[in-house]
Amino acid sequence: MNRNFTNNLFSECLILELKNIVIEAVKEAIPKKEPSEKQDDEILTVEGAAKLLQVTEASIHNWKKKKGLPYMKVGRNTRFLKSELLEYMKNNKAA
Repeated sequence: MNRNFTNNLFSECLILELKNIVIEAVKEAIPKKEPSEKQDDEILTVEGAAKLLQVTEASIHNWKKKKGLPYMKVGRNTRFLKSELLEYMKNNKAA
């Protein structure tokens, strides 16, 4: 066999092996999600949060400002994670 061909083949094998090692290392480094985690969590608008909690949109805004209702801003819009709202209501029954 030609020496260049052998060197190239050897280099390609090393590259593929290294690539597989890196892929496996990355897979192991990424935390595995438990089925109960928020992977299928629903993102709600103010209107959706109000419907879910059976209150007015004004109540949602008040709870957000005064009682620590968890929310996030997406641009200029307020959004809520359904799981966080349900957890908040469970822990703050007198909301």
